[in-house]
Amino acid sequence: MATITASRSATSQYQSWFTPNAGGRWGGWQIASNLAMGQNTAVGGLSSPSAQYAGSTGASRTTRRRCRAAFSFSQLKLEFTNSPCDVEPTTASEHGDITIAASVETAGGALTQVTFDGGSTTKVLTKNTTVLSDAASFTAAEGDIFWVRTYVSAGTGLRYPLNMLTDQTNGEGTVNSVNQTMSGTISSSNAKSFTATAVVAPRPAPVTNLLIVGDSITAGRTEATDQTLSDHQRGWAARAFGGIYPFYRLAMGGDRANLIPTNWPSRQTLPATGGFSHAIVLLGVNDIQDAAQTGANVISSLDTIYQWLQDAGIPRIYAVTIPPFSVTGTYTSAGGQTVNSTFDGYRQTVNTSIRALSNSRLYGYIDAAAAVEDGSNAGKWRSDGGVAYSDDGTHPNTLGHQTIANAITTKTFAV
Repeated sequence: MATITASRSATSQYQSWFTPNAGGRWGGWQIASNLAMGQNTAVGGLSSPSAQYAGSTGASRTTRRRCRAAFSFSQLKLEFTNSPCDVEPTTASEHGDITIAASVETAGGALTQVTFDGGSTTKVLTKNTTVLSDAASFTAAEGDIFWVRTYVSAGTGLRYPLNMLTDQTNGEGTVNSVNQTMSGTISSSNAKSFTATAVVAPRPAPVTNLLIVGDSITAGRTEATDQTLSDHQRGWAARAFGGIYPFYRLAMGGDRANLIPTNWPSRQTLPATGGFSHAIVLLGVNDIQDAAQTGANVISSLDTIYQWLQDAGIPRIYAVTIPPFSVTGTYTSAGGQTVNSTFDGYRQTVNTSIRALSNSRLYGYIDAAAAVEDGSNAGKWRSDGGVAYSDDGTHPNTLGHQTIANAITTKTFAV
């Protein structure tokens, strides 16, 4: 199989993408930990559908999440976001202000309070905002285990975004209706959690940091082992880069390229936090399938997103071709699949534009479609050996995700 990652040239100027103490960025601080058990590679971000909220029955909650230090540090900051993606809620009963508190915990159980705005132990996080805590003195060596405790509360009936499931096999868990950031035992459980979207720490020299933008395909939300895989393992992107490079995944189920340009408040502060050397974008499935956007419409929306990422100071931007979707039938043979020719025509238009690097802001592309599409039957999933690469005709299954990941030349992304 041909190399999947393609680019304009072998070299590129990185401009000033990593500038210590730069305004509006993490300022020389980079993602320092993954938010789940795994390799020493940092993982952050939001990758859960916007429909996942805690309502009036869970108006307050404390979450304990396990972390592993990606490099040694003596200070850290926590990033929190009150911004769902996909279709933004429009009423206060769906989405409003939340109050948060947080602490970090050593493997031995010692707790350090995290503060905001120069010393406050709580922070009111208004709708569609992202906040970075004060710097907390906390020492960890590369590979050390530590914990983030987060308390979140909202008015009765209000809702707030929840991130990934806690993993009780890692000792993570939640407790409702009480602030246990500085005391108490949080029993292990599998539950939706509100937690830090990133743990950042000072990094005196730049390293590869990836911002990965997408929908449920990138989030890997449809894998059969969805509820047992950590963030750094789920989906093609995490399988390709987990354990290799730090990445921040902004991948929300149902997201559409045409919504992002008109919904800046939920998104714009995230890439602008800085420290990202690359951005990788896979969007368009939901535009074409749900909103009946033509290929030209999707290309236009993607162009706006590339401009947004470039304006955020990210020097290398990659697009990802769209895998087959809206295919019906059985997926263990080409003859058993039926393709929606209209949707696939739009998909091919988008993919042709990506492969031609038609947008001058693109540095390269990842040809995910080539990895899992039947080379002799356009729009159909591979079925070589009578095995399925998708279980629903739209999302890669575990084999599909792994096949895309295996085809990516990860060393291309080394700084």
